[in-house]
Amino acid sequence: MDFLSLTYPVSGVTVSVLIPPLVAFVVALLSSTGGLSGAFLILPVMLSGLGFVGPAASATNFF
Repeated sequence: MDFLSLTYPVSGVTVSVLIPPLVAFVVALLSSTGGLSGAFLILPVMLSGLGFVGPAASATNFF
């Protein structure tokens, strides 16, 4: 089912359409309880969990 996959062209990573919103929700839930920005949590998830390469991962709040 190709319509349920999402490909990021810069990093070449293909994931399910449901993974990025799920990761964003978990990061937002964890960081909002401490009053923090989620940028410091999303970068390790992008590099380790989703398999992004360093230049393609961005630790900003502009998602």
